[in-house]
Amino acid sequence: MFDYILKRNNIGFIGVNKEIPNIVTKIFKDPDPIIWYGFWLTTLEKLLNSKKLIGLWDQLLIQIKDNHRYNNQLSLNKYVKWELKAFVASVIKASECNPNESAFINAMRGYMTTKGLKLDESTIRTIHKEINDC
Repeated sequence: MFDYILKRNNIGFIGVNKEIPNIVTKIFKDPDPIIWYGFWLTTLEKLLNSKKLIGLWDQLLIQIKDNHRYNNQLSLNKYVKWELKAFVASVIKASECNPNESAFINAMRGYMTTKGLKLDESTIRTIHKEINDC
């Protein structure tokens, strides 16, 4: 079965910082190659492996779990999976469309407001720096 998974997606299991929450590791350890390739996969790997972003995942999980009470059509686990993937996709989109830091921050603020999430500006700046190797 394991060999099949590795051959199926040609990605295999990506490396993940062991300090991030287990649920994040489970969600992203075997990314779908239809979605996660090229810039998307590279950005995901940077987000998952940055020592400076370990706290980000805890902050997001707390807020997403809290927001679940307003959006309880999905089970909590499915909701967390959906929202974490949406967050990563928004980071990628903001980075692709807004290469400079201030435009990236504004794009992420808009996303965060829509989703009812809060990250301080220094965390958003760190995300930008980590994914752009600044």
